[in-house]
Amino acid sequence: MTTRDMAKKAIRDQIALSAFSRFQKSGFDNTTVEEIAADVGMSVRTFFRYFRTKEEVLLAPTVAFSETFLFKFASYLSVHTLWKALEEALVQTARGCEKLGGEKHAQELQTLISKTPALLARQLAISETLQLDATELAMSHCIEAKSLTWSMTNAIIRSAFACQRTVQCLTDGDIQSDKAIERLRELMLGLTPAALEWTSPGSVDKS
Repeated sequence: MTTRDMAKKAIRDQIALSAFSRFQKSGFDNTTVEEIAADVGMSVRTFFRYFRTKEEVLLAPTVAFSETFLFKFASYLSVHTLWKALEEALVQTARGCEKLGGEKHAQELQTLISKTPALLARQLAISETLQLDATELAMSHCIEAKSLTWSMTNAIIRSAFACQRTVQCLTDGDIQSDKAIERLRELMLGLTPAALEWTSPGSVDKS
């Protein structure tokens, strides 16, 4: 990351923290971009250099997770089986995610999103797109997935994300700690889809 990128990230983080504080105080729907910009001492025009909408301020972590996951998943598909590639991509993406303001802030952020119908709908749409894009990646780059149908591969990918959501529920939103990672690995090991055993044994020789 260049010095310029670091400076831009620092300003984005400042905006995000200030906006979140404003959202908690006034409510998401009652908060305007003008108020967020004023809180950090910038013009509305400058705000739009960093975020296109106030919704984007809260959903930036979800978008970042999706982009990072797809990048890692694509690289792991070349060296692992489908299920293992999903596991490693989820683990490494979770470990690399920056939680602005700490674990408590991340939990409060998700609570705010969950309580705001428009934000929750947008977050779910991003997650849905992620799983569809991951399916297309698998069908294009994974021999194992190609031996299955698109629908079956998509179901397997959704199962992996369900494992992560289960761990989040068990750990109050934590997906980064060693304990959470260990639980995810154990859960995915125990829930390896039976459909993967239907593929030809000689079609995949990756570990």
